[in-house]
Amino acid sequence: MRKTLKFKRIIFVLILILIILPVSISCSKQQEKTLPKTNDKIPNSLKAMVEDVDNIFNEIEKIKEEKENMIKYKKIEEKKEEEEKYRQQKDEKQDESKDKMGQLEKKTEEVKKETDMEEKIEKAWEGVNKIIVNVHKKWNDYELDVVKDGIREEDIRKFEEALDNLTISAKDKNEIKSLFNVNSVTLHISNFLNVYKGNPDGEIVKLKYNIRQIHLYGEINEWDKAIDMSKYLEPIFERLSQKIKLDKKDEKLREKLIISIRDLKSVIDKRNIELLKIKRDIALQNLDNLKEAAK
Repeated sequence: MRKTLKFKRIIFVLILILIILPVSISCSKQQEKTLPKTNDKIPNSLKAMVEDVDNIFNEIEKIKEEKENMIKYKKIEEKKEEEEKYRQQKDEKQDESKDKMGQLEKKTEEVKKETDMEEKIEKAWEGVNKIIVNVHKKWNDYELDVVKDGIREEDIRKFEEALDNLTISAKDKNEIKSLFNVNSVTLHISNFLNVYKGNPDGEIVKLKYNIRQIHLYGEINEWDKAIDMSKYLEPIFERLSQKIKLDKKDEKLREKLIISIRDLKSVIDKRNIELLKIKRDIALQNLDNLKEAAK
């Protein structure tokens, strides 16, 4: 009797397992379908956007430097003209007709040089705006992937807003606004990149954003904001360091980067934009070298 009862219990348990197991497998499969797909491979359209946005930043910075050089040139020439007029007033015996001819030729050369500089800046802006149009096109290509790759709607909205702001400021030929806006685009792209697990690219781009932002705050004398931004540098580096894989021979590149980051942080208090730019460029170069070595 006891053996019969025990046998019946075993049969009951087996029947329960046979009933529950298919249901459990079905639920598990259903859950897998509802979860967003994770993909380690970064789409080519997103990679192309990263490259274009870097080019935009570099080109606008060149325009800014060219414009500053043009302003300096004009000031120098104006000072020379004042000195020349003063000299003429003192030297009454000078051949006036010959002197006026020389002044006219010199003025023509100055105007030509200024015109050449202005045309160079104008063409550079045209080039920037073409790249921005390309980013809009590549974004349109990448939009096919954003939903299935699990990009958040908030990140999409912020990226589109930053790209629109960049488009407007570049059309207005506003250098400093455009630099802030293109760097904002860089930040939101880093959020896209972080979706693709196993890649260090998101942290690389985010670190680049922070390094540039510190310098930009210095450009507008917002030094307290630069100091606040510098607090994020080493935590981002630590996350990057955990994700990046290097050969033993390239380990020194990691050390060079963290040293240059600390050097950058150490000069913010000096409030010297030229010094800050030097330290920024060194840190960015070290970051690029690390990225290349990790490929």
